[in-house]
Amino acid sequence: DQLKEGDTFLLRTLDETLTYQVDQILIVEPDELEALQIEEGEDLCTLVTCTPYGVNSHRLLVRGHRIANQADASSVVSVLVEGVSKRDESLLVGKSCKNQTVHAPIPAGRCIDDLVGKTIDVQVEEARTWYLFGHVVDDNER
Repeated sequence: DQLKEGDTFLLRTLDETLTYQVDQILIVEPDELEALQIEEGEDLCTLVTCTPYGVNSHRLLVRGHRIANQADASSVVSVLVEGVSKRDESLLVGKSCKNQTVHAPIPAGRCIDDLVGKTIDVQVEEARTWYLFGHVVDDNER
């Protein structure tokens, strides 16, 4: 009973952290399952516990929708360049050491073929839901 709408909670699994923002809190009967249905196209997580404490006659459902991991924003990450973005050919795409997908504009005067397989530093400007976005700060080969 301490979380409220707008609060966030984290799920950590293997090397990945997923961040969810609470958008719904319900108290339901134990056999009411409608609020737990999958919603097509949504990345939702529902925390379930018994309530009230000691009586346990109902279920407290705290639902959140996935948001970007803000802790990743404004950091510099090393990225192994994999190629060009499928959706925007002006962006390179690669993986960080935490296996996060990273997008950044291809540096002026550089050819993507020269960067593939190389490690570069990217200043993260925004942590989006499925990837990090930033700009290359050091495109020297390592």
